[in-house]
Amino acid sequence: MLVGLGREHDAVLPALVDTARDAAPAMRRRMALFALRDLAPEREQTAGALLAALEDPDADVRRAALACMGRLERPFPAAFRAALGAARAHADPRMRRIAVAVLPGLTRQLPDEAPRVRALLESLLESDDPSLARAATGSLAQLAPPGDAR
Repeated sequence: MLVGLGREHDAVLPALVDTARDAAPAMRRRMALFALRDLAPEREQTAGALLAALEDPDADVRRAALACMGRLERPFPAAFRAALGAARAHADPRMRRIAVAVLPGLTRQLPDEAPRVRALLESLLESDDPSLARAATGSLAQLAPPGDAR
């Protein structure tokens, strides 16, 4: 509903950005992030709101922000760096798994980063966390093969 309204009224996008960043209840902040992801995945404002939400005090908001980054439609190097850093060593195992899952989509936008992402994912195949290793396996399957210029 918000996405449809946002397509008709320019005021919805800034209102969603504000809601994602304000002191609204955590569920409202998460829903604002999901609406931004669906309404304007190509916009700088969306990427900025997602990056800011990675610092949210609520873990579920942080996880939602990271998950939404996988749907960004333009190369946003800061989003890629945040996901790569989270995949490497985030303290929250769920954040690590989410980061691993979104890296292939972000890497398609920044193909020069594919070798670095592939190396990280391959190293995670041996993780002590079986769900992280499974996530790495799935993400490796989504990456273009080495040398493929997709």
